[in-house]
Amino acid sequence: MLTDDTLRKVRETARIDEVASGYLTLHRSGKDFVALCPFHDERHPSFRVSPARNIGKCFSCGEAADPIRLVCHMEGCGFEEAVRLLARKYNIEVEETAAAGRERRRDEREALLLANASFASGLLPGHPVGTARTVEDRHGLEETYRGFGVGLCPPNVPQVFRPFLGRLIFPIHTTGGQVAGFAGRSLTPSEKGRKYVNSPDSPAYHKGHILYGLHKAVKAVRSEGRILLCEGYKDVLAFHACGIRYAVGLCGTALTEEHIRAIRRLAGQVTLSLDPDPAGRQNTVRCAHMLLSEGCAVSLLPLPDGMDPDEVYRRKGSDELARLAREGTLDYLSYRIRQAASRPHTDTAAINETLGEIGLLSSPLAVYRKIGELSGATGIPIEVLRQEISVATGPKNVPVPVPKKEAAGLTPTLPRERTLLRFCLTHHDRMFYDPDGNEISLPAWVSGELADNELPLEDPEHARLLHLLSEGKHPDGIADERLSALVLSLRASAPQDTGPVPDERLPGETRFQVLLYGDAGTGKSSAIKAIANAFADQGLRLVEVKKNQLYQIPDLMDALASNPLKFILFIDDLSFTANDDNFAALKAILEGSVGGRAGNIAVYATSNRRHLIKETLTDREGDDIHESDTRQELMSLSARFGLTITFGSPDRERYLHIVEELAKQYGVELDPRQLAVRSEAFAVRSGGRSARVAKQFIELCKAGVFS
Repeated sequence: MLTDDTLRKVRETARIDEVASGYLTLHRSGKDFVALCPFHDERHPSFRVSPARNIGKCFSCGEAADPIRLVCHMEGCGFEEAVRLLARKYNIEVEETAAAGRERRRDEREALLLANASFASGLLPGHPVGTARTVEDRHGLEETYRGFGVGLCPPNVPQVFRPFLGRLIFPIHTTGGQVAGFAGRSLTPSEKGRKYVNSPDSPAYHKGHILYGLHKAVKAVRSEGRILLCEGYKDVLAFHACGIRYAVGLCGTALTEEHIRAIRRLAGQVTLSLDPDPAGRQNTVRCAHMLLSEGCAVSLLPLPDGMDPDEVYRRKGSDELARLAREGTLDYLSYRIRQAASRPHTDTAAINETLGEIGLLSSPLAVYRKIGELSGATGIPIEVLRQEISVATGPKNVPVPVPKKEAAGLTPTLPRERTLLRFCLTHHDRMFYDPDGNEISLPAWVSGELADNELPLEDPEHARLLHLLSEGKHPDGIADERLSALVLSLRASAPQDTGPVPDERLPGETRFQVLLYGDAGTGKSSAIKAIANAFADQGLRLVEVKKNQLYQIPDLMDALASNPLKFILFIDDLSFTANDDNFAALKAILEGSVGGRAGNIAVYATSNRRHLIKETLTDREGDDIHESDTRQELMSLSARFGLTITFGSPDRERYLHIVEELAKQYGVELDPRQLAVRSEAFAVRSGGRSARVAKQFIELCKAGVFS
């Protein structure tokens, strides 16, 4: 069993956009991405990937996924296996609980994958290069074979792999890179027996779901916007050896709907390069029809002299195969139209067959253009062809809308219950207080709210989740797949008004407003921004308010009071002159109005003045009768900040330490003695030592001003 720390590291490191790009083609949409949904079949992208929230959600079927759940679905694996895949991707060390140890039971799929990985790592190097024309061609094949893990079966293998003895082994990987199965090719094709021996279907391997080489081709498929579909393993390797890295192959089976879904999620254009024999030509037509009916653009790659791609590579070289792949493709329907036009006009069967293929297109405009192309090639009036295709194909089937469904692990429940649970997840690590100032548990408050409103937890999964949270369990550390899916679905749902909420604040944070004062350049503003960045993932946000906007703060507070997030209202370089109207406004803001002060808002200000008011000696010698009262009034504003922090200029030792650390960060290489002398001289010219002065000095050194 994986440790909570491992699970948390994977959740914090794995990015939904990076993981999704390995299975889907993402298109930029503002700050997010969109793609075809991996959870249901669709023609138009409705799956929105949000890097900010690290979640993907389909707005058609309602399914949501974080990186772990997406890997679970795409790889057909369990929760722990998905975590291990992501840990390997991001170089995270996997830790397991001591109770699990080496003797822990593994499910059948995991056991098969472990055995496959062990067998693949023990394959012997070497492969037949055949009649590759040049040394470069042979080198290309050798390098490609090694990259795909192809090798010879060793003599001493476990019983389950005995059928592969004496064969060249092609490991077959999932899109995520796991070894799901193998294909073994006889080294002596003239021998009696099967040319290929394949791994049987198992929980780890389904021939109808996996495309050979897709784990290597994903990046190239996305960049090219197309995919090249081959029939044999060696054909795929030949294309990759000559630089056509968007080639994939069928694993000894016919093209399936699962294959097409995997293709369409990555590319809308498919080039077929199947075997040129009669069975291969028949398979090409079948594949083309399936792809066209699913909205894919289909083209053909005819090869000379009836050769397959591997033969072209070996007889004519890698450059010729690459040229053919780049320049020799033909639009499938255009090719079929030319075939039909070359037959006698009395052969109406060929025309009707071509019209039937055109009718597979989902776009009315594309159908119209292809009918026009057929009319131009055959001389048949376009009106006749349009009438004929309407008879041949009939009305298009009206697609049945996919019903929206809840994400896995959810049952219908009352909106108030779901909203409160979402609020609980969002603020699970906050400190909450009752009206008397006593600290309370957020799960306990949620349970109380539900009970007070006579809304008991109807879903047992909700009760389990609330129980784990009440025990201090972090939502990202929940390994249970159903509860993890529930957390994900709640987070992906739209925020709703929770109604009255308890008072809250960040862990360890007081309710006091904060004044940071001191010398210029000592890091007052930077400290506040650092606080906001440190707690941003816990819902803290920074709102900067200018001094001339102070009168707007009450309205701003009213607007933010009901927001579930926490806010710091940041006022930089605050100071006042005599008779400044903003002076009284800020006093009222800090004290709070008669309606009370919002519990999710604090005011942070920076200033070079302790008392914020410009003071003169005449203030002490004025004609006020109650001089002390006047001074107290001037000093009272700073007293309304509950916490005052002083930022002093660094002494020489600390200043030089700051300079040294910044020099390391910026890569500035100077003799330590010279660095100290020049930085001190720069501080004298700049009016004194400060962190800002140190940073300016190092930046000038980096720019070559001080060399």
